[in-house]
Amino acid sequence: MFSPRSGVRRTYSTVNKNVVIRKRKSRPFGPFRLDEVDLQVRRRDGTRQRMKRVSFERGDSVAVLVHRIDTDSIVLARQFRYPVLANAGERSDGIIVELPAGVQDKGEAPRRTARREVAEELGYRLLTLRRITTFFVSPGGTSERILLYYATARGRARSRGGGLADEGEDIEVVTVPVPKFIEMIKRNTVRDGKTLLAGYWFMQDRKSKKA
Repeated sequence: MFSPRSGVRRTYSTVNKNVVIRKRKSRPFGPFRLDEVDLQVRRRDGTRQRMKRVSFERGDSVAVLVHRIDTDSIVLARQFRYPVLANAGERSDGIIVELPAGVQDKGEAPRRTARREVAEELGYRLLTLRRITTFFVSPGGTSERILLYYATARGRARSRGGGLADEGEDIEVVTVPVPKFIEMIKRNTVRDGKTLLAGYWFMQDRKSKKA
């Protein structure tokens, strides 16, 4: 379909009855890829509209809501995120509390990614894994999806966690009692989308089990 060499353009055929990609330019963007496309899209009235779009190709990621069932608490990662700082400026220190998450390696099963990321970031070994949903992060600009999981753990962590030093990670493990976590969700103090979505799912799932 396309050449991996940066700047090489290829003419494409019809993708489906509604979309024709005329040209595509792919170039490296750090460890990921940036695609620029020239395409025609069929509008709702049947006419075709030509447009240019850019897509940040990051691959799929996996995020995990870790529930420590022996203490009925949620284990989260607290870390610096530059985009948070860049968006909020002086109003933020760039620190955010979120679910452990990471990019799914090529050929790696998502459940393996989930266990690997939790071990690296939080230090826990998971007992069970349950898929919640899969969703696009920001479909207007990136093809990335997040595969969201709920997991259980028990007892102390197997390691200190903290992330991988060679990747510049410096993660603080934060354990929050479930009532406090639910209050954080209700009061809208959680600023991370995947954590917020997982939190609402957890609240509903917990409610249905008590009914």
